[in-house]
Amino acid sequence: MQKLDLRTTQEMEALEAFKSAVPSLFTDSGQGMYGNNDSAFSQFPKYKTWKANSDKISYSISNIASGLNNHIDMKIQSSYPVNPILKLTVSLSTQFLQKYIYWLANSYDSSIEAGLSNE
Repeated sequence: MQKLDLRTTQEMEALEAFKSAVPSLFTDSGQGMYGNNDSAFSQFPKYKTWKANSDKISYSISNIASGLNNHIDMKIQSSYPVNPILKLTVSLSTQFLQKYIYWLANSYDSSIEAGLSNE
């Protein structure tokens, strides 16, 4: 934590919030995917479930990002160097997840159209 110049437990709590918020969208247990054998996507056992909920997933990810940014602002002074680092992490993670959702839906649709799927 010294490398990130975290000075208080609130700063560490804000950083810790990243571990569980997004995985809870995907897993039944709401736990992060840290070494257990559970499916990382147990909320979406089939592609049809994922496809039917992709807009809801994107919206939820945006809400989580907004909540994390608010949490960061409440717990970490904007003058601390770790504040913009955490906000950048939220932004980049959100962008990645949104692009992943889009890619997953489109690549699977393409595989269906090409006859590479049983669905």
